Amino acid sequence: MISLLFVLSGCTGDAGISDVEAAVSDDIVTVVTVTWSTEEAVLGFVEYGATEELGYATAVPTEAATEHRATLLLPADADDPATAARAEAALGVEL
Repeated sequence: MISLLFVLSGCTGDAGISDVEAAVSDDIVTVVTVTWSTEEAVLGFVEYGATEELGYATAVPTEAATEHRATLLLPADADDPATAARAEAALGVEL
């Protein structure tokens, strides 16, 4: 079982992060899409994982932007019903 932790990286305190949303795919419960906005153009990416050590990261974009979207691929056991329930609670979304 896992809980999902994620950090919006590449965004400094001056970037003005807002409108953060995370949504589990309707088709595959091990895929989560995270979107967010920044006041300044930055190379925003997401570091994520089941523990505070994280362990996974999305690719760093090649161009700075103010609107960001990242797809997180969760470990295969995330489709276990108990794991899905924990991910739902961590993300605040309904699976």
